[in-house]
This record gives sequence, structure tokens and C-alpha cells, in this order.
Amino acid sequence: MKEQILELLKQSGAKTVSGTFMANRLGISRAAVWKNIELLRKDGYQIDAVTNKGYLLVNAAEMIDPEKIESLLKTDVLARTLEYVREVDSTNNLAKERAKEGAPDGTLILADRQFAGKGRQGRGFYSPQRGGIYMSMILRPKMNAEKTPIITILAASAVCETLNVMFDLNAKIKWVNDIYVGRKKICGILTEAGYEVESAKLEYAVLGIGINLFFADFPEEINHVATCLQHHTARPIDINEIVAQVWNRFEAYYNKEDYSSALRYYRGASMVLGNTVQFEKNGETRDAVAEDIDADGSLIVRYRDGSSDTLRSGEVRIRLPESII
Repeated sequence: MKEQILELLKQSGAKTVSGTFMANRLGISRAAVWKNIELLRKDGYQIDAVTNKGYLLVNAAEMIDPEKIESLLKTDVLARTLEYVREVDSTNNLAKERAKEGAPDGTLILADRQFAGKGRQGRGFYSPQRGGIYMSMILRPKMNAEKTPIITILAASAVCETLNVMFDLNAKIKWVNDIYVGRKKICGILTEAGYEVESAKLEYAVLGIGINLFFADFPEEINHVATCLQHHTARPIDINEIVAQVWNRFEAYYNKEDYSSALRYYRGASMVLGNTVQFEKNGETRDAVAEDIDADGSLIVRYRDGSSDTLRSGEVRIRLPESII
């Protein structure tokens, strides 16, 4: 009954729906309508009660709607199997469980909230209720395990392009997996892989994407480095359209025989190329100029003595005037 009431509220758009109408439509009492409205509010839905008019679902575009996502998809495989949960420790964790259970290629896990969201190098990813997009894709790529870092490159290109096209941003990619607007992070990407124990062959990859969309009180430790889409655009933000467009673009890159188009976009949107970067190598902090990104997604840097190096993993910090990102 709760879901039926939610559907009536969604169908009304920006118009109120009276308790009497819902009661008559569903064959229940107005008291039952009120009880289910309260249950929906506890689930995180913002529902206003307008005197003498009824109930209004606020910010419907901020809520995940699997049917709407499906209607906007242009993919052949990706996100065609979709599992939506209200709350989870980490969508990557759940996706790995489903992958081990045999979930098909292209299965998408979506959540309203993560209470233990995962970032790179063991960090957390702040994922408040209805604060953004928290999703993980199960992929079963036909590629060697050492090639899997390219998945992150494709995802970063797809997310950055989606945000820039839909909202006219100037988002940039920080090698290898973060999207920035200005000097603050708006999106993080984490790719994890599972291997067959005996053969050590790649069995699946789980691609996790977290995008900050709506105003949130970021924890003090990340408030100076995190931002959200709502802070940078006055355009309407529809979470379902963003989800669909990311996977439409990702599949277009992923299905090609080579990844040159994604790499071309990635290089053009890079915020590291041409800048001095700082990184750890063999236990030593080093500085070098970021020169290029190769066909595998590795970062090519050049030291002051003219020698070059290739960074295949890890994290870099960018030296900019008055700050390090």
C-alpha cells in the first residue's frame, strides 16, 4: 500500500493529492493513508501536507525511479538488470556479492544511502540519504586483468562528459579516478576486481561511482575539498537522467574495439596534464611534470633531469598556485 501511495504522489507531479482521493482510489481509510504517508517520510521521502489541498511529494527528481531510468537508457546490456536498495553499507560490496552469486554482466546496484561508502586506498565516501548518486556496475569484461584500470578511465570520461553536457560545467578529471569542479571533488570512482582462484583470470569487475548532487553538510574533514552539483548549477537536477546518461556514454566507450575516443576525452578534460604533480614511489615523495596519459590509462611524467617515468597506479597531488590538490 505504501508503494501504491508513493506512485500516486509521483504521478501528480507538482500537484497535491488529497487524502480523500487516495483513500477512495485504493479502497482504504484516510487514517490508513496518513499512516502510510508517515512510513514514506521515515523512508526519507519529503512529503508536505498542504492545508485543504492534500499531500505533495517534494523533489521527486531527487528520488531513484528504476522505471524512469530504464525508459532513458539507450544501452544494450548495461543497467538493464537493476537492483535498487534504500540503504547499504557499500554498493560495491553488494555488487561483489551479486557477482559471486552469478549476476549477469551489466547488473547495476543503486542506493539512496551508503553507511560505509568506499573510496580508494581504504578511505570512506560520504554518502548521506538522498545526497547524490551511489551506484556500482557488475562487468564481466573479456580483457586481461592488467588491463582493468582502463575501466576507471572510461568511467571518468563518461561521468565528466555527462555533467559537462547536461549542466554546462567545466568539470575536470584528476588522474586517475576523481572528477573536480574548480578545486573541489564532485565525484569519486572505485573499480574492484574478482579473480578465479585456480586460474587467476579476471572473473568480474565492479565499477563504483559516487556523485555528490544535492546540498549536504559535509563532515569537517572533507568540507574544504568536497562540493556538490547543486552548488554549481541552477538547472533542474534529475538523478534518474544522470544515471541513465552516464551508462549510455560508458557503454558507447566500452563497446568500441579500441578506447581512443574515451582517452581523447580524458586527456582533454585532465586537470593534471601540464602541471607539476607530487606522488609516492618506492617510499619516496617525488615531483614531476605530468606529460601524457598512455593507451592503458597510465600517467607519463617527466622529472627535472629530463628522464621520464610511467605511473600505473597510486595517487598524485597537483601543485597549483597557493594550494595542492
